[in-house]
Amino acid sequence: IALETRNEKTPTVDEMISGLQKKLEDNPADPDGWYLLGRLYASIERFSDSVAAYEKLVEVSDRQPTALVMLADSLAMTQDGSLTGRPIELISEALGKDPDHVTALWMAGQAAANDKQYLEAIDYWRRAVPGLEENREMQTQLRSMIDEAVVLARESGLEVKDMPEIQLQPQATPASASLAITISVDSKLEQEIMQGDVLFLFARLPGGPPMPV
Repeated sequence: IALETRNEKTPTVDEMISGLQKKLEDNPADPDGWYLLGRLYASIERFSDSVAAYEKLVEVSDRQPTALVMLADSLAMTQDGSLTGRPIELISEALGKDPDHVTALWMAGQAAANDKQYLEAIDYWRRAVPGLEENREMQTQLRSMIDEAVVLARESGLEVKDMPEIQLQPQATPASASLAITISVDSKLEQEIMQGDVLFLFARLPGGPPMPV
């Protein structure tokens, strides 16, 4: 998305966080705001703060699966990456609502592999493969993880059932695309715009989840 603006100053993460916090004070039920606030905190590794933002996102989105997964991920980061405890409970809840949720399946498989539950890990990861058909790189990475789990399972004396070969989809060539956005400000408000103010734009899929794409 390309925007032409009169102010060429790029806001810092701290300025964006401050702007979002003010926005959320006025509209605490806004899932977009809590989603982006959690992302911003995670980007600067303030995971405890991102957890707090995602807790609110889970609340205002009626425990939408993607919100549950994002909360689980940030919680895990506060536990040195461990998915034990509440993170895996949230992932299980997400899969209960959306059994094909790719990120939840990926994380559930990782949690199972960490616990040496290799057969469960293989099952989760194989179920995630179809959802990655648009991303050949991640498909390939997941296939490597599955192959490694199969080896570890057999080394542990477990019987791995023969499964059909995973057919990796060819990488599609992305089509050139752009989105032009025109933003206008009411003349009565122009004088209220201050240096450093932040404008947030959100795009959502029609009829899709409440979090922006």
